[in-house]
Amino acid sequence: MLSIPVSRISTTKQSLEVKADVFAKATSLRHIFASRAAELTLQLLSLAGNTGLNMGNPLERCHRDALCGRIHVPHSDLIRRNAGQKSLAF
Repeated sequence: MLSIPVSRISTTKQSLEVKADVFAKATSLRHIFASRAAELTLQLLSLAGNTGLNMGNPLERCHRDALCGRIHVPHSDLIRRNAGQKSLAF
């Protein structure tokens, strides 16, 4: 595990703004990836047919995981609102 000396941690206003910007971008990316994963697994399930829905099928598990991923990231309305406020400098 990497340890950073406390003296090297910067809490200036500029560094906090950079951290907030990085967090906003990471949140947006998580939302995009979670949505695309759910769409992809849904398309794969439609190609696999009824056998893709069997509990023993790894594709079924991937689809359930992808759907849960959309729940665990912040909701899309919140992400879009924050991105809009950031771009309009509110």
